[in-house]
This record gives sequence, structure tokens and C-alpha cells, in this order.
Amino acid sequence: MTTTGIGAQHARNLLRLARVNAALSARDEYDANALLPPDRRRPLARPKLTRGGLKELQLMLVQRIGELEELFALG
Repeated sequence: MTTTGIGAQHARNLLRLARVNAALSARDEYDANALLPPDRRRPLARPKLTRGGLKELQLMLVQRIGELEELFALG
């Protein structure tokens, strides 16, 4: 894989990680909202993925980003 290819893949993975992190934040907000008394809750969309699923995605992306950074450093 070329240095340019590694850099492009790295950038895509960083964007994916940002989306997963945003989804985790939204999940936390949804869970916190559910703990409020009913009259204080805000209408929030139910998250599509579980917290565990999002954490798994986050871990996979962090590992892949680390691998690409190693390849980039060697290239």
C-alpha cells in the first residue's frame, strides 16, 4: 500500500472514529435523559446501536488507526 493510500485510509478511519464518539455521546445523553423524572425528560431519538456495540467499534477503529500509523512511520 502506498503512503498516499495509507494516509487516505487513516483520514477515513479518523472520521469514522469521530462519528462513533459522537454516537457514544448521544447514547450517554439518551441514558442520562431516561434517569430524569418523566416531566423533565426531553424527547430524544432512541440510539440505533448499543453502548457495547459502539465501544467495540471504537476499539476496532483505534486499533486500526494505530496499525496505519505504524505503517505510515515505516513507509
